[in-house]
Amino acid sequence: MHGAPECIFEAEAIAARVRQLGREIRGRARERSLVLLGVLQGACVFATDLARALGPPLELALVQARSYGTGTVSSGRIEVGEMETGLLRGATVLVADTVLDSGRTLAELCTRLQTLGAAEVWTCVLLEKEEPRAAAVHPDFVGFRAPGRFLVGYGLDRAGRYRALPYIGAVDENVR
Repeated sequence: MHGAPECIFEAEAIAARVRQLGREIRGRARERSLVLLGVLQGACVFATDLARALGPPLELALVQARSYGTGTVSSGRIEVGEMETGLLRGATVLVADTVLDSGRTLAELCTRLQTLGAAEVWTCVLLEKEEPRAAAVHPDFVGFRAPGRFLVGYGLDRAGRYRALPYIGAVDENVR
């Protein structure tokens, strides 16, 4: 049995930063309606909390996108589920993801959204890892700079475990 993940960001700090991100984004959007596109499964908690922080006018949509599977390193192959094109066409879309590391998933989503006719695509990540990226992605909004460790909690998992933790922690990459 392994111990609890090492706490990197406490629940209270996350909640406060998400509220602040909501104010920053709403300040840029003003009264403009946004489509908040949460990236499943990792950003399910973040996207929900961010939607509440943003308030109306807002549409919330979710998309399945992944490159990790059960490993701790990106496979480099991005799998993206279907997106509701009618909602996205002509919209200002805010993509909310929890972790930006390689940048591949976020870059692929932005490209697809532009192809589907989004008027603008903004990006918001709760955690931006301090490591080189495979794709040139520069998020519009960042919650925290994060260490280059494998992070879990607040929706993030390691092979299906730890998603329900209220904080973000780090686990040894060898832990199953």
